[in-house]
Amino acid sequence: MFTNVASILNVLVPTLLSGIIAFITCKWQLSKEKLSSEEARLNEQLFNILRIQIEYPYLENVHFTNNWNRKKAKKELDYQRYDSYCCILFNFMEQIYKLYNGNKDKIDNFFTVSEEVRIHKIWWREPLNPRDNIEGYDQQYRCYINSIIEKETK
Repeated sequence: MFTNVASILNVLVPTLLSGIIAFITCKWQLSKEKLSSEEARLNEQLFNILRIQIEYPYLENVHFTNNWNRKKAKKELDYQRYDSYCCILFNFMEQIYKLYNGNKDKIDNFFTVSEEVRIHKIWWREPLNPRDNIEGYDQQYRCYINSIIEKETK
């Protein structure tokens, strides 16, 4: 009887181990492919954002961005465009934040979020629709953006 159990275990254990190893390897590979796919999608979005920046360079000009206020945005086309641009930009940065689970090193390696936040911090604090940045983004991302702004003001 003992030899039958030992024989079964001699077959069962290596089979189970190889199955577990195959599962882990497959899961790791799929995770890696998903990350690559998401990064490619984000690179495409970044390319589109850069196109907007080239077409409307004032959107990244600190002299323009520092003059942002809601009243201007309700009347002037350039500021309306800037409001839309900031929504696109901050949505893009949120996707990066989520992809890398808030890992600052990985985020910074992909995109200079802190630089963009410094340029557009007035819009972040005072969006055209006052509740946009509260209701539009999750708490962790808002804390991340606010921490960059706070670091800047110290």
